[in-house]
Amino acid sequence: GDATDAFIGSNFIGVGFGTEYFRNVFDYDINLDWKATDEDSENRMLIGTHNSVFDIALRMGIPGLLAFLWLSISIIKPAITSNNPDRNINCVVVIMLLLNNGLNMGVASINFMMTTALAIGWLMASNLHVARDKRDYR
Repeated sequence: GDATDAFIGSNFIGVGFGTEYFRNVFDYDINLDWKATDEDSENRMLIGTHNSVFDIALRMGIPGLLAFLWLSISIIKPAITSNNPDRNINCVVVIMLLLNNGLNMGVASINFMMTTALAIGWLMASNLHVARDKRDYR
């Protein structure tokens, strides 16, 4: 799709932030009209990625994608380990988080951002609870 082509076209380093999906085009007559770029315009990037992983890869390239995956795994892995008493509910939260970011723009969309933040907060609080129990056990 468009996001994959733009990602490959950026030599896998990403296009950065501030490269918006639409740009303003002014007509050169008295009517200064705002409109989206034409379908075949050279500077038309994409309509949307509809996926947080693609969006992060597109904007921040491979280094940003690796950092995102490392951060995600460092939050998810301790939350679903067998010694976590909240493991069952954490698995449900992880599935919700993966669906929210895999099928939607959970990281960048204002409509889904609160759900992502609450899910990450839940998992981090659960991880803190387990770490505190380990410290008290010693």
